[in-house]
Amino acid sequence: MKHPGLIVAVVVVAIVLVGFIYMTTDLIEGLLGKSPTGFSATLGGQKTNLTVNYTATVVGGYAPFGYIWDFGDGVSRITSTPSVVYTYAVAGTYTATVLVRDNTDNLVEASFTVTVTAG
Repeated sequence: MKHPGLIVAVVVVAIVLVGFIYMTTDLIEGLLGKSPTGFSATLGGQKTNLTVNYTATVVGGYAPFGYIWDFGDGVSRITSTPSVVYTYAVAGTYTATVLVRDNTDNLVEASFTVTVTAG
């Protein structure tokens, strides 16, 4: 063999390119919001007058999870817990949404509509 170093270099470059392609595919799937099979969330709430105790239930994914809450009235909050208590300023019907992010940056979203009343 005249150039054994060249063959080794070509093999190394090929391995690096294959690894890059897999990494890029994972990154694109992550940016598009593709979730792993079985990763889902549901959102529920219990209300007392203007106050709602929201709870997200997560199935699958990779712990720990982060939660981004949107209460439907222009207010949002970020927590590391699946439950949050929120008091609305005005009676009405609101759709709250939680975006759950797992340890590998997969995302799922769940919503819950609630009608709150004063006193």
